[in-house]
Parts: sequence; structure tokens; C-alpha cells
Amino acid sequence: MRTVFALAVLLCAQLTQAQVEGVFVERIPGEGLMTTYRFFIDLEDDHVLQTVYGDKEHVLTLSSTTAFHNDSTYGATFGERSKETWLRNGNGWADSFLAFGFASDEHKAVPLHLDDDGSLLPCIGTGPRCPQDGLVHAPRIPEVLNMNVATGYVDGAYGGLIRTDNGGWGVLGGVKGATPENLILIAQLTTDGIVSYSLNVQVRKPDGTVVRCTPDAAMSTEEQQQPLLRGELAP
Repeated sequence: MRTVFALAVLLCAQLTQAQVEGVFVERIPGEGLMTTYRFFIDLEDDHVLQTVYGDKEHVLTLSSTTAFHNDSTYGATFGERSKETWLRNGNGWADSFLAFGFASDEHKAVPLHLDDDGSLLPCIGTGPRCPQDGLVHAPRIPEVLNMNVATGYVDGAYGGLIRTDNGGWGVLGGVKGATPENLILIAQLTTDGIVSYSLNVQVRKPDGTVVRCTPDAAMSTEEQQQPLLRGELAP
């Protein structure tokens, strides 16, 4: 049996020799017309996500036809900067932020249907996230490194476009998912608009080699085309 928070869209497919199996986008209904979208990169077993990036040939975009919701008091630009104490008090859970596997200063993120350790968030009626919170404790929380990505629209500015053709974000050493399914959170966006995304990721394979996955045509042997890294989500 699923709560309202398990309503999700699975945009994944098995591709021959695919390092990225797809994008899992979890929808969490909010107040009014607002919806929180949690974007997970779905990697093959034992693969490591190194960076989410954009370049001149493969522009990265995350956008809404309206604007992203930002919590003016308890907001964070990156997931690992969101305080557990804020969440325990019911604050900041619907904030928009970029991420690299982590959704608080104490936790990795997991899709709600894979969360079996209860919730640290207070329950108000049927939610916002009860009885699951999509968080699992992590012993080490690395800092996300931002390379030339403007984060105003997941901070305080009113707007709905994150775009880079010369930057990205990641953590030193890369990240695996918190569960064997190997899903890694790379953004949480709350909005009442239509959401579009075009994502490029660099992945380290178990043999140590690196591949860059993009929804665009591959430009070299180090790149792999993955059309499912691009999509659109209606409210």
C-alpha cells in the first residue's frame, strides 16, 4: 500500500551497455498546485556518479514554465546544506535545491518507495511526508562542489531556469546510491509549472574507466547517447 508520496513517474529503460539506466522522477504533491519533483539518476550496479554537467555541445537545463519555490528562511542551494533540525521541525522540506546524493546535513536521499526506516519529519494530517521521508542516515556528508552553475533560482531569486554550458556540480570521489538500486538524487524542484530537463552526467565504471552520458548525439568515443536524460513533466 502506498501513501500519496509514493506517486512517482519512472522514466527508465534498459539499454544495451547503458551506464545510466534512466532518470527516476518522484512526484510529491504539495499545497495548492505545487508539486515537488525529486530527480534521481539511475545507474547500473557499482557505477559511481562523478559530475552533473553542461558544455557547449551538451547544454544542461532544469526549467519550469512558472518558478521554483524557495523557502526564504530554511532554504538551501544544495541538499547537504539543509539542516536536519530544520526538517525535524517541519521546515524546508519543500525547498528547491540541487544535490549530489544528499538531502540534508545528515542524510542521503532515497525514493520514498525504497525508504523503510520511518520518518524524522512531523506528520501533519496525511503529510507532507509521512510515514516515509526519503532520507537515510549517512556517516559522511561531503561538500558539493559547484563549478560555474548559477544557483539564484534555487536560492532567493524568482525564476525557473537553471542552465549551464560551461559548468556542473559534484563531489570529490563521486557518489553511489544509498540502496542497491543505485539511484542518486541530483535535484529537488518545487513548482506549479511544467518542468523540463536535459541532463548530462559523468560516470565511473567498475573497471575505473569514465564515460559521459548525454541525451544529445555522442561527439566522441568517451560519450554515450542516452535519450532518457531529457524529458518534460506536466503537473
